[in-house]
Amino acid sequence: MHCRIRKGFTFIEVLISLFLLAVGVIFLLKVFFVISRLSSKAEDYLSNSFIADKIFLSIKKEYGDRSKKLPEFIEGKLYDYPEFSYIAKFYKEKEDFYKIELLVKWKREGRVKKRYFYGYLRRE
Repeated sequence: MHCRIRKGFTFIEVLISLFLLAVGVIFLLKVFFVISRLSSKAEDYLSNSFIADKIFLSIKKEYGDRSKKLPEFIEGKLYDYPEFSYIAKFYKEKEDFYKIELLVKWKREGRVKKRYFYGYLRRE
C-alpha cells in the first residue's frame, strides 16, 4: 500500500484564510477612518479653543475699561488666522459684569463650521 502525503493547502483552506484576511483589513480600514475623524475633530477643538482664548483676551483688553462704550456685539477676523471669523455678543448680568457669547466660524473641506464659547467680562 502506498500512502500519499499531500503537501500544501487545500482550496477551502486558502479561501477561508483569504476571507479572514479580508475581514481583518476591512476592520482596520474602518478603525483608521474613525481615528482620522476623531483626530480632525480634536484638532478643530484645540485650534478653536486657542483662537477663542485670544479673542476673549483682546475683548478684555479693549472693553475692560468702563470709560469705553460696550457695544451689543462685535464681529471680525483675527489678523493671524484669516480663515476664522467671530461674533461676540454681550449680555449684562450685573453692574459692570457681562456674559460673552462667542461664535467662532471657519471653513473646512468646503463647509462652514462653527462653535460657541462662553466667557465673562468684568469692567473696571
